[in-house]
Amino acid sequence: MSFLRFLVTACCVASPALASAAASIDSIPAGLPYVSSIRIEPVQSIPPPGRICPSDSIAVSVRGEFPNTCFKLRGVEVIEPPYGSPLPHPPIVRFVVDVECGGCLEVLTPWQARVVLPPLPPRAYEQPLQLARVTCRDSLAPDSTVFAGSVPFVVDACAESLRCVAGNWAPDGNGCTAHVGPDHPARIAFTVSSDLPLAGLQGSFIVEPNDLAITHIETTGPAAGMHLSWRPTQAGARFNLFAEFGAPIPGDSVPPPDRHPEVPVLVLTLEPSSSKLARVTLVTARQLLGADEFGGAVPQCPLVATVVVAAQICAQTGCDYNGDGVADVRDLVLMAHCALSRDAEHLCPEVPDCNGDSTHTLEDVICCALNILRGPPCPGCPPDTGLARPAPDVGVELGPPAFTAAGAEIEVRVHDLGEVGGAVLRLGFPADRYDAALDLPQGDSDWLALSDVTGDIATIGLVRLTESAAQAAVPGALPPAKLRLTLKPGHVHGGAVTLEGAEFSASDGVRLETALPAVSVALGGTPKLALSAAQPNPFSGGTRFQLTLDRPAMVTVGIYDLGGRLVATLHRGSLPAGTHDFTWNGARDGGAPTRGGVYFYRVTAGTATAARKMVLLGD
Repeated sequence: MSFLRFLVTACCVASPALASAAASIDSIPAGLPYVSSIRIEPVQSIPPPGRICPSDSIAVSVRGEFPNTCFKLRGVEVIEPPYGSPLPHPPIVRFVVDVECGGCLEVLTPWQARVVLPPLPPRAYEQPLQLARVTCRDSLAPDSTVFAGSVPFVVDACAESLRCVAGNWAPDGNGCTAHVGPDHPARIAFTVSSDLPLAGLQGSFIVEPNDLAITHIETTGPAAGMHLSWRPTQAGARFNLFAEFGAPIPGDSVPPPDRHPEVPVLVLTLEPSSSKLARVTLVTARQLLGADEFGGAVPQCPLVATVVVAAQICAQTGCDYNGDGVADVRDLVLMAHCALSRDAEHLCPEVPDCNGDSTHTLEDVICCALNILRGPPCPGCPPDTGLARPAPDVGVELGPPAFTAAGAEIEVRVHDLGEVGGAVLRLGFPADRYDAALDLPQGDSDWLALSDVTGDIATIGLVRLTESAAQAAVPGALPPAKLRLTLKPGHVHGGAVTLEGAEFSASDGVRLETALPAVSVALGGTPKLALSAAQPNPFSGGTRFQLTLDRPAMVTVGIYDLGGRLVATLHRGSLPAGTHDFTWNGARDGGAPTRGGVYFYRVTAGTATAARKMVLLGD
């Protein structure tokens, strides 16, 4: 149920523009005109009568008298407060009164209205009330008069109503919840924890400042099957989430702040709404209201006034360190050099505060590196500026796949790095059948290695951390990185890993031109195999044969008797392409000798098989 608009039963519907229309306000501290009584009470009172508990919906009832029959109550609106605060506040209740044109009877005319507001956490409140007076219309005009007043009330911390729901945001572990740029939307996960399992949840998201707009909200985690409706607001967005059956969002009875777990329920996408982005944009959740499986209210947990639970979205435009209009590996090289140089304050501009911690250190270089790795391709970005230097010897190699029980592993090598100060490699892989992860080079303190896997692209970033190539023992190659591919359930090996792109920068930030050939490694398919004749054959002491593969494969080589029973296993595991030698000394697995007779040596590689006959002499 949404609490954004309430209408009295016997009156007309006010215009949707009413909530945001500009109007002059005459404050009347003593009260509102035409109002004789105001009551604020729980919808379903529990003893003692009139006591409002955190789980109670709050009824605001107003009675009064109009001076003649020309006055009509058009409707009632509930308006979110225009001021920002981490603490929940009751919304503004506005009564719209129309003074109609024409003849009137001078007789007192009673009127009344009642609205129901969502629950609030325990503390003292002021309920803001407004009475808007219009003439011959049902919407506010700039010259309309709005009378304002307020009524105090208290929500008690009732012992039987301590259950509540709290909202939070899943961090990315890098100082900011997410990063955003002109061509890079931010995606943030909203999490909740509750005393009780939840069948429904509603609330508001407030974006401050409003240089970002919420463009999409989707369910995730245990809420993935729930119904979601949402709409943008001037301050952010409002949402309603509910389940047809059960309470999918789990609960935990441990009180905050130790309550666990925080489960993700919504993912928000935010995009720039103006050309100028604030360094940090805050997103907070307000007016949360949960519902248990039986429709009972689960209000938002009380917030500590000094703590703001907010997602921090950081602008990534500051990573364009060299000012050429695009953030790339050259910016990382220059930033690393300047962050580590003793003379940086004289030679370099200040490293951008990427992670928003008010310092300018190597951690900001890492923050920018992660932004660049995660950023999408930039086909519309301006061309590279400055002179480029050729670096024909720099190369990238992909090793043959080593197949494992879980999938396959491929080594990624970069060589001739003498002049290189930074590199970004993008590897494409068949994401429809594999999950991917990267193991980065270890044991070299001169280099910062970073990785990211998004969609069907695995990205490796390398940044030299020494001040210059001349001041360090520059290796010709780094230890290899390793792309680990895990087969998804129900899938078989296939496809290929391909070098989709590579960018290199020298230690002084100049782009390096490389002439990399197309690099691709096949993953599976049906290999072609050739199995030689055994020599000698027949044999008594031992015999040998060769297997030739046209591509790497998972291979099993075994010896079988005439009944098809396995006698000995000579190999089980991955083999690279090429020719491989095998021998059999006539023994079973475990070392026991076999009787003389006819045997078969059989090879299975993927879906390909081959077998040949041999004769063992003896009893």
